[in-house]
Amino acid sequence: MWIFVAQAAIIAACFALAVFAGTPVVRWLLKRIENREAVDPPATPVEPESSSEVAQPPATPTQPDMDGEVAQPPGTPIQPDMGGDAAQPLERPVEAVTRRGSLPVTHTQPPDVVSGLGAAGEALKGGYWIGLLERAALFACVLSGFPAGIAVVLGVKGLGRYPELRRPAGGKGELFIIGTFASMLWSALWSGLAYGLVRLW
Repeated sequence: MWIFVAQAAIIAACFALAVFAGTPVVRWLLKRIENREAVDPPATPVEPESSSEVAQPPATPTQPDMDGEVAQPPGTPIQPDMGGDAAQPLERPVEAVTRRGSLPVTHTQPPDVVSGLGAAGEALKGGYWIGLLERAALFACVLSGFPAGIAVVLGVKGLGRYPELRRPAGGKGELFIIGTFASMLWSALWSGLAYGLVRLW
């Protein structure tokens, strides 16, 4: 009689750990991944800054006037020399230094697309109860020796979530896959432990 009580206690304890304790574990894993991606964002390519270019003003052609002297362009200041000779234009080179660069390219998301664990939780309603039922079904499949039922559980979950996963949202599909695998592995761990302990007697 005590053997059946011990087996029932083992199954109940492993079931509680597999189903109810799996929720905080999966949430911790997803938050850890999200925080790691926030600390190490993907590198954004930045174009190297080009060297400075010197822009010279366009040259103004000079034409000789009627007296044979070279006419200066309008607006050129005249500087008389000390010897009384003809006035020469004041040489004053003008250099316009321009620097051409580009700002870092930033990729913005549309206003209706919000990334993060909170946005995925808002888009995928009922994730808490679906996770509990998923781990409970997987626990029952492993403990009863019917591993083919795991494929049925995954198929039902995937088909049920397909309409939500088709909508654009940042990282929602990746979080769904990571959460599903983490939940399954956690439940398989405790269900396998219960299966092995029960078969000892």
